[in-house]
Amino acid sequence: MTQDVGWPFASAVLRLVVLALAMLIACAVVAKEVHLRFVVYDGDQGLRVLRQVVREFEQAHPGIEVSLENVPYGSYFQKLLAQYAANVAPDVAMMDFVNFLEALSDRVGVDIPEADYPKVQTLEQIVRYVTAAPGS
Repeated sequence: MTQDVGWPFASAVLRLVVLALAMLIACAVVAKEVHLRFVVYDGDQGLRVLRQVVREFEQAHPGIEVSLENVPYGSYFQKLLAQYAANVAPDVAMMDFVNFLEALSDRVGVDIPEADYPKVQTLEQIVRYVTAAPGS
C-alpha cells in the first residue's frame, strides 16, 4: 500500500473532518452511553492533535467515549484487515486518500487507476466516477 507523503496539512485536515463527521453521525444515531474505537497511525505531533480533538469531542458529547488506538504505519493496514476479518474492526479508522481509493475500488469492484486520481478529489467526484463506471 502507498504511504501518504503529499499535502501533509490537507491530509491531516481531511482526517480530522472524517473523524468529526463519523462521530457526529454516531451522536445523531444513538442516545445512550457509547464507546467508539478510533484506530490511527499518526506520529507524535498528529497524535497530540487527535487526542485534543477527541477530548473536545467527548466534552461536547457527554455519554460518548472515544478510545484512540495508535498503530505503527508499517503494520497498520495488516492489523486493520485482520480486525475486519475477525469481526472486531474499529468504529472509525484513519485512512489516507490513496488507501481509501484502493479500499473503495476493492469494495465496489471499480478499478480507479492512479491516472484518474485527479478526477476523484471530492466525495461527489468519487460517487460520480464509481456510478458512471461500466457494470455499476
